[in-house]
Amino acid sequence: MLKECFIVATGASLKNFDFSLLEDNDVIAVNYAYQYVTSKYIVAIDKKFHIKNHLSLDDTFNYTNIDFEDKEIFHIHKLINNSGFTALLLAVFKLEYNKINLLGYDHKWEYYQHFYPEKKTLPGEYAVDLKYYDIFERAGIEIINYSDISLIPQFKKKPLFDLQQRLLYEKMWNKFETDKIKIHEVK
Repeated sequence: MLKECFIVATGASLKNFDFSLLEDNDVIAVNYAYQYVTSKYIVAIDKKFHIKNHLSLDDTFNYTNIDFEDKEIFHIHKLINNSGFTALLLAVFKLEYNKINLLGYDHKWEYYQHFYPEKKTLPGEYAVDLKYYDIFERAGIEIINYSDISLIPQFKKKPLFDLQQRLLYEKMWNKFETDKIKIHEVK
Protein backbone atom coordinates (compact mmCIF):
# COMPACT_ATOMS: atom_id res chain seq x y z
CA MET A 1 0.00 0.00 0.00
CA LEU A 2 1.24 3.48 -0.88
CA LYS A 3 2.18 5.61 2.11
CA GLU A 4 3.29 9.00 0.83
CA CYS A 5 4.78 12.02 2.54
CA PHE A 6 6.27 15.38 1.63
CA ILE A 7 9.46 16.57 3.29
CA VAL A 8 9.55 20.35 3.05
CA ALA A 9 13.01 21.80 3.61
CA THR A 10 13.96 25.46 3.24
CA GLY A 11 15.82 25.64 -0.08
CA ALA A 12 15.47 28.59 -2.44
CA SER A 13 13.83 26.36 -5.07
CA LEU A 14 10.57 26.79 -3.10
CA LYS A 15 10.43 30.54 -3.56
CA ASN A 16 6.84 31.38 -4.65
CA PHE A 17 5.59 27.83 -3.95
CA ASP A 18 1.92 27.63 -2.91
CA PHE A 19 2.15 25.65 0.35
CA SER A 20 -1.65 25.40 0.56
CA LEU A 21 -1.38 22.68 -2.12
CA LEU A 22 0.10 20.41 0.56
CA GLU A 23 -2.94 20.62 2.84
CA ASP A 24 -4.47 17.21 3.57
CA ASN A 25 -1.12 15.48 2.97
CA ASP A 26 1.43 14.10 5.42
CA VAL A 27 4.11 16.78 5.67
CA ILE A 28 7.40 16.76 7.54
CA ALA A 29 8.68 20.33 7.95
CA VAL A 30 12.42 20.87 8.28
CA ASN A 31 13.52 23.77 10.48
CA TYR A 32 11.83 27.07 9.55
CA ALA A 33 9.57 25.43 6.96
CA TYR A 34 7.14 24.77 9.82
CA GLN A 35 6.26 28.49 9.76
CA TYR A 36 5.07 28.26 6.13
CA VAL A 37 3.44 24.86 5.78
CA THR A 38 0.95 22.91 7.86
CA SER A 39 2.87 19.83 8.94
CA LYS A 40 2.29 16.61 10.81
CA TYR A 41 5.91 16.57 12.04
CA ILE A 42 8.74 19.06 12.54
CA VAL A 43 12.41 18.07 12.41
CA ALA A 44 15.01 20.41 13.88
CA ILE A 45 18.43 19.33 15.09
CA ASP A 46 20.00 22.58 16.30
CA LYS A 47 19.34 23.46 19.98
CA LYS A 48 19.61 27.17 19.11
CA PHE A 49 16.68 26.75 16.70
CA HIS A 50 14.46 25.54 19.54
CA ILE A 51 15.46 28.40 21.82
CA LYS A 52 15.09 31.08 19.14
CA ASN A 53 11.63 29.82 18.12
CA HIS A 54 10.41 29.13 21.66
CA LEU A 55 9.94 25.44 20.91
CA SER A 56 10.52 22.70 23.43
CA LEU A 57 12.43 19.64 22.32
CA ASP A 58 9.15 17.75 22.65
CA ASP A 59 7.63 19.88 19.84
CA THR A 60 9.97 18.45 17.22
CA PHE A 61 11.85 15.36 16.22
CA ASN A 62 15.46 16.11 17.06
CA TYR A 63 18.74 14.61 18.19
CA THR A 64 17.28 13.63 21.60
CA ASN A 65 14.06 11.80 20.77
CA ILE A 66 14.57 9.64 17.69
CA ASP A 67 15.73 6.15 18.53
CA PHE A 68 16.52 3.97 15.53
CA GLU A 69 16.60 0.25 16.35
CA ASP A 70 18.76 -0.62 13.33
CA LYS A 71 22.39 -0.16 14.39
CA GLU A 72 23.57 1.16 11.02
CA ILE A 73 20.79 3.74 10.90
CA PHE A 74 21.40 4.71 14.53
CA HIS A 75 25.12 5.20 13.82
CA ILE A 76 24.49 7.32 10.71
CA HIS A 77 21.94 9.45 12.58
CA LYS A 78 24.44 10.18 15.36
CA LEU A 79 27.21 10.85 12.85
CA ILE A 80 25.30 13.36 10.70
CA ASN A 81 23.96 16.45 12.42
CA ASN A 82 21.67 17.67 9.63
CA SER A 83 17.91 18.28 9.91
CA GLY A 84 17.09 17.46 6.28
CA PHE A 85 18.94 14.15 6.41
CA THR A 86 17.32 13.33 9.76
CA ALA A 87 13.88 14.02 8.24
CA LEU A 88 14.62 11.43 5.55
CA LEU A 89 15.80 8.89 8.13
CA LEU A 90 12.65 9.52 10.15
CA ALA A 91 10.32 9.18 7.14
CA VAL A 92 11.87 5.95 5.88
CA PHE A 93 13.01 4.08 8.96
CA LYS A 94 10.64 5.27 11.70
CA LEU A 95 7.41 6.40 10.05
CA GLU A 96 7.72 3.84 7.21
CA TYR A 97 6.69 5.98 4.27
CA ASN A 98 7.36 4.27 0.94
CA LYS A 99 7.01 7.30 -1.34
CA ILE A 100 8.80 10.49 -0.33
CA ASN A 101 8.63 13.81 -2.13
CA LEU A 102 11.45 16.22 -1.31
CA LEU A 103 10.70 19.94 -1.65
CA GLY A 104 13.30 22.64 -1.04
CA TYR A 105 15.93 19.93 -0.63
CA ASP A 106 18.43 21.96 -2.66
CA HIS A 107 21.76 20.98 -1.08
CA LYS A 108 24.10 23.11 -3.13
CA TRP A 109 27.43 22.64 -1.43
CA GLU A 110 29.09 25.98 -2.13
CA TYR A 111 26.28 28.10 -0.63
CA TYR A 112 22.80 27.70 0.72
CA GLN A 113 19.85 30.06 0.34
CA HIS A 114 16.36 29.71 1.74
CA PHE A 115 12.98 30.37 0.14
CA TYR A 116 12.05 32.83 2.88
CA PRO A 117 13.62 36.30 3.15
CA GLU A 118 16.89 36.51 5.02
CA LYS A 119 19.90 38.76 5.04
CA LYS A 120 22.69 36.31 4.34
CA THR A 121 23.63 33.37 2.21
CA LEU A 122 24.94 30.47 4.24
CA PRO A 123 28.12 28.61 3.36
CA GLY A 124 27.59 25.04 2.22
CA GLU A 125 28.98 23.59 5.44
CA TYR A 126 25.69 21.83 6.13
CA ALA A 127 26.36 19.33 3.37
CA VAL A 128 26.05 15.63 4.04
CA ASP A 129 28.64 13.30 2.58
CA LEU A 130 26.86 11.91 -0.50
CA LYS A 131 27.79 8.30 0.31
CA TYR A 132 25.30 8.30 3.19
CA TYR A 133 22.37 8.84 0.81
CA ASP A 134 22.95 5.32 -0.54
CA ILE A 135 21.16 3.93 2.50
CA PHE A 136 17.87 5.16 1.03
CA GLU A 137 18.55 3.47 -2.31
CA ARG A 138 19.14 0.19 -0.49
CA ALA A 139 15.82 0.59 1.35
CA GLY A 140 13.99 0.48 -1.99
CA ILE A 141 11.88 3.55 -1.24
CA GLU A 142 10.71 5.86 -4.03
CA ILE A 143 12.22 9.26 -3.34
CA ILE A 144 11.68 12.15 -5.75
CA ASN A 145 13.56 15.42 -5.40
CA TYR A 146 11.64 18.39 -6.79
CA SER A 147 14.64 20.71 -6.72
CA ASP A 148 16.23 21.34 -10.09
CA ILE A 149 19.38 22.76 -8.46
CA SER A 150 20.07 19.93 -6.00
CA LEU A 151 23.42 18.19 -6.36
CA ILE A 152 22.29 14.92 -4.75
CA PRO A 153 22.53 12.29 -7.50
CA GLN A 154 20.87 9.38 -5.66
CA PHE A 155 17.28 10.60 -6.03
CA LYS A 156 15.12 10.83 -9.11
CA LYS A 157 14.49 14.48 -10.03
CA LYS A 158 11.32 16.01 -11.39
CA PRO A 159 10.30 19.62 -12.00
CA LEU A 160 8.47 21.29 -9.11
CA PHE A 161 5.87 22.41 -11.65
CA ASP A 162 4.88 18.75 -12.22
CA LEU A 163 4.19 18.30 -8.52
CA GLN A 164 2.22 21.54 -8.33
CA GLN A 165 0.05 20.40 -11.26
CA ARG A 166 -0.56 17.01 -9.65
CA LEU A 167 -1.48 18.52 -6.27
CA LEU A 168 -3.77 21.09 -7.88
CA TYR A 169 -5.51 18.35 -9.89
CA GLU A 170 -5.96 16.21 -6.75
CA LYS A 171 -7.35 19.17 -4.80
CA MET A 172 -9.83 19.97 -7.60
CA TRP A 173 -10.83 16.30 -7.93
CA ASN A 174 -11.43 15.98 -4.18
CA LYS A 175 -13.58 19.12 -4.21
CA PHE A 176 -15.54 17.77 -7.19
CA GLU A 177 -16.15 14.45 -5.40
CA THR A 178 -17.24 16.25 -2.21
CA ASP A 179 -19.58 18.55 -4.13
CA LYS A 180 -20.99 15.57 -6.07
CA ILE A 181 -21.80 13.78 -2.81
CA LYS A 182 -23.48 16.90 -1.40
CA ILE A 183 -25.63 17.26 -4.53
CA HIS A 184 -26.57 13.58 -4.38
CA GLU A 185 -27.59 13.94 -0.70
CA VAL A 186 -29.83 16.91 -1.51
CA LYS A 187 -31.81 14.97 -4.14
